Formats: sequence, C-alpha cells, structure tokens
Amino acid sequence: MATTRNLPEIPRFPDTRGALAISTDDNKAVIRQLFDELWGTGNVSAADRFYAPGPQLDVLKQFATDLYAAIPDWRVSIDELVAEDDRVVVCWTGRGTYLRRNSSGAQRWTFAVTRTSGEVPGMNVPRARRLRLPDREEFGAQTNGGSPDESAWLAVRGQLQEARYYWIVTVRPNGRPHVGPVWGVWLEDALYWGMSPETVMARNVARHPRALAHLESAADVVIVEGTVECPSMPTLPGGLVEAYEVKYDWRQEASDPGMPYYALRPKTVRSWSARDIRGTGVRWQFD
Repeated sequence: MATTRNLPEIPRFPDTRGALAISTDDNKAVIRQLFDELWGTGNVSAADRFYAPGPQLDVLKQFATDLYAAIPDWRVSIDELVAEDDRVVVCWTGRGTYLRRNSSGAQRWTFAVTRTSGEVPGMNVPRARRLRLPDREEFGAQTNGGSPDESAWLAVRGQLQEARYYWIVTVRPNGRPHVGPVWGVWLEDALYWGMSPETVMARNVARHPRALAHLESAADVVIVEGTVECPSMPTLPGGLVEAYEVKYDWRQEASDPGMPYYALRPKTVRSWSARDIRGTGVRWQFD
C-alpha cells in the first residue's frame, strides 16, 4: 500500500475572540464545510472562502495544486471532530492514487510516483505560542497579537520539506558540541536521514539521543529540537526511500545496514523571520 506522509495539517478557523461569538457546533460546521469544499473535491479556489489573504494562503493553495496534480483522486474524509472554545481538532483519513510528480517540476512538495492506491491518517498538530523575547527594540515593537494558528505551521512545515541541507547538532560524551550537515526528508512530522553508525554524529546520539536541527537560512529560521533514534526498517514511513530519491536523485535503501535511516522526532520547533522576529517568532510544541 502506498502512502504519502508530507501533507500539511489543516489550519484552524480564524480566531474569533473579541468578535461575534461562535459556538463550538458552528466551528465544527465550518470545518466540515472546508473539508467538503476543498479537500473533499479538490476545488482549490474554495480556500479563498476560509482563509485570510496573504502568504500563508498562497502556500496552502500551491500545496493543494501540487497535491491534486500528483494525486488527482485525492479525497479526505473526517473521522472525528473535537471542539473546545475556538479550537477544532480534526481526525481525518486521506485516500488517493499517485500518478506523477508535481506539475511545477520543482522540489517544493514530494510525492512518490507509484501508481498505486493508499490511505493516510492525519491529525492537527502542534500547539503553538509566541516566543518570549527581551523587551528591546532589536526584537521589534511590542504587539498584542494573538496566538498563531495552524496556517502559520503550514508555512514552517513547507520550509522543513523544501530544505536541502539540515545542520544537526549533537553532544560528545565529554560535553563538547558537534555539528554537521546532512541530506534529509521531513515525513510524518520527523526528520529522516541516512548515516553510518561509525560517524561521530551516530556515536553521539547512541549515547545521548537529544539533538537539534537547523535549516540553512539565518533569515527565515527553523530550529527542530528533539530526540534521535534509528528506527527498524518495518517502522519506517511508507514512501521514505522514494521521497529521498526524488529529492536528491540518490536512492538510499532502507535495507543498507552500513547506512541506516535515523529520525529526529521533535519536542519543539522554533521559527521566526529576521524581518520581524517578534511578530513571527513561534514555539511549536509537540506532545
């Protein structure tokens, strides 16, 4: 069975606190309508009715366009909705058949070409709050902005998927830091890469699995902090090897004992833009 694991979480409905009160039933009805009109039919233009204009909407629509170009029969159905206050958590299942790579020809989103059908479960994650920053002008003016919604996570997740190199920071037994760049693939909310167990990095995580990954950019920053493991081959996500091959034009087999896949599973992700650190800085918390 083929699966695709690099789908974005569905953003929650815009924050309505301080405006007209909307019941949890109303919020759930809006989310059902969103799934029916956009993810249930592939009508990308329907996103304009549910999201505010801006870069995050553009990213979402580009993703949906690429998704339906690669998997024209992709459909998402809701398994369960849980609502509290202004938040709705969606448990969903997506089904479709891979036909081809995205039409743009870019490596923006990765879909393995298998021409087989598959099924994917999904759920909204993670929790978010603004970064705590010193009260200094270097970090921008103080604002009363609300909590970031999951549409902001969609953009961050896109950066994690698009990155070509990931700087991995680990710790030696004597406490000295070690850093090195790797090729990697972001799937199932984890970073996967292949490395020899004989490397310093692999020896470090075998003793002390906590690590972090930093993308290349210092202007649009994403830092992933969590724990590293070497999953057994049967537990690797479907489509990992194919996604790696599509991204780097190099097939890294999961069965190669000399170069197994490692996974950094996040506890937190921090992201910000240097243009507006206070306005864009977010700490994403994974359960």
